[in-house]
Amino acid sequence: MHNKAAFLQNLGLGDAKFVASRKRNANKAWAIWSDGAIELFGMGSPVTGLAIVTFPIELSSISYFISIAERLAADPSSENIVHTSIIIDGTLIRSGLRARCQRADGHPSTY
Repeated sequence: MHNKAAFLQNLGLGDAKFVASRKRNANKAWAIWSDGAIELFGMGSPVTGLAIVTFPIELSSISYFISIAERLAADPSSENIVHTSIIIDGTLIRSGLRARCQRADGHPSTY
């Protein structure tokens, strides 16, 4: 390919973000995007509604832009499996966080 920049421009992908690096370890996985954004993948197991989350890598600084994607199979202790997780203020550090997990009825979630 003689001119990669021109080729990408013609595709309309000249500024498109892409995954520059993807890795995993015992604490799950992460992806680093071409713009420097880091996406972390993992899971926690709440005990009486408290989940201690350890990131798969330590971040270079604390990020306050965090999204939690809930994934539930079922909560056998409730007919209503609506559930939310809330990051506990002051627990966010470069290597993880704590989150309060509760069902829609206000009781602690075990999922």
